[in-house]
Amino acid sequence: MLAAGGLLWQAESTAERDGSHGRRELAVVHRPKYDDWSLPKGKVDPGEQLVVTARREVSEETGAVAVCGQVVGEQRYRVAAGMKYVRYWAMRYGGGDFTAQEEVDELLWLPTRQAVRKLSYQHDRQLAQRFADSPIADATLLIVRHAKAGKKRRWKGDDNLRPLDADGITQAQLLTSVAPCYGPDRIATADLVRCADTLRPVSQETGIPVDIEPLLGRDAYAGSPKATLDWVREQVAAGGTTLICSQGEVIPDLLTRLSARSPIQLRRPPARKGSVWVLSFVRGKLVGADYDADLAPATPV
Repeated sequence: MLAAGGLLWQAESTAERDGSHGRRELAVVHRPKYDDWSLPKGKVDPGEQLVVTARREVSEETGAVAVCGQVVGEQRYRVAAGMKYVRYWAMRYGGGDFTAQEEVDELLWLPTRQAVRKLSYQHDRQLAQRFADSPIADATLLIVRHAKAGKKRRWKGDDNLRPLDADGITQAQLLTSVAPCYGPDRIATADLVRCADTLRPVSQETGIPVDIEPLLGRDAYAGSPKATLDWVREQVAAGGTTLICSQGEVIPDLLTRLSARSPIQLRRPPARKGSVWVLSFVRGKLVGADYDADLAPATPV
């Protein structure tokens, strides 16, 4: 059984907004059916990806507009129907009002240490404690390898103009449900039609324009990896969420360089067509890396 949820938080002070260990409040919910206090979560709907499930369930149970950050952890435990797998994201509260309902009749905002004590289950308390002990990412970088664009050898024109094929168009549409979960502030792509077309549906969904950045392309990267790396680090330093699209000849090496001298080392990372890397940073240092191998619904783990 697959499920997903969130550690929905809001800051008690401006110090938390820059990723420090300032005071946070965590949302915990009461479920009358079980008379317990838990973290908001729920089952995956057919055809849904886990991060989409997590954000939807948090919204349904708390009324909050949530912005996803890094993955906090996973749980595996036995229920009556068998083994249950739940993945949780840190989620920043972005507004919205709670309304009592049949499934959840009460919501409390508690300082994280109090929230740990309030939760009914040990696996939830351990997860909340991990969240309490960790800094919150101040920047998120989504790196997408362009969606499928057919075989290069079958395209007779300029390769930069090669468009997405039918599967690629489907992948690009699926990205419109995933990328908005992270609240993108900026969208940029290499100067290839297939890269721009991969992100254009997200641009239309969010209203954020797509910037063409030649440094994200294969040829520019081969000429000066440092120039591309510096540009990417500028986006990270700006904070918020940046969504970019590039090529398979760029992404693995770029990820390796971005992770150098960070707690997370990415060596020879995969980058399938249509895949998404979600990187979380605190003061420019990589602290989380989550890989979605392709834009497809969640499958049992």
